Amino acid sequence: MDSNRKLITDITIGAIFAGIYVALTSLNPIGYGAIQFRFSEILLLFPFWHKKFIIPSVIAVGIANIFSPYGLLDVAVGVGIAIISYTLIIKFKNKFVNIGLYSLLCGLLVGLELTYIEKTPFWFNFLSITASQLAIGLIGIYIINYLYNIAIIKTNWFE
Repeated sequence: MDSNRKLITDITIGAIFAGIYVALTSLNPIGYGAIQFRFSEILLLFPFWHKKFIIPSVIAVGIANIFSPYGLLDVAVGVGIAIISYTLIIKFKNKFVNIGLYSLLCGLLVGLELTYIEKTPFWFNFLSITASQLAIGLIGIYIINYLYNIAIIKTNWFE
């Protein structure tokens, strides 16, 4: 595949990827707040497997959080978490470590955000968000590994 076609393919896949995340997050009735379960977060784990998903993931978080009841602060917190997490994957190659760090970072920063905005107790927010992210992350590891293995065998989509 020539470089222009590969670039167009990567941009198209990235746009579709980001669109799916935004749609799934926006339609989720428990996607925001102290008790949340964003199944769409599994998509944000893709950069732990392939770095070409970093930019679409950061853009997707920014767009999805525009629809949050917490406004631009939620956009900044979400994008900040994504940038920090995807920067750390260079240091840690173990996906379980990456997901653990991502979950803790979400718990810490979203927990602080919710404490500031909602005036709910920080430790409740921290534990709720961290547990939710960790559960989604662990489920996501197995789903993405399965999809990754299929993609390599059938389409080389992740290459």
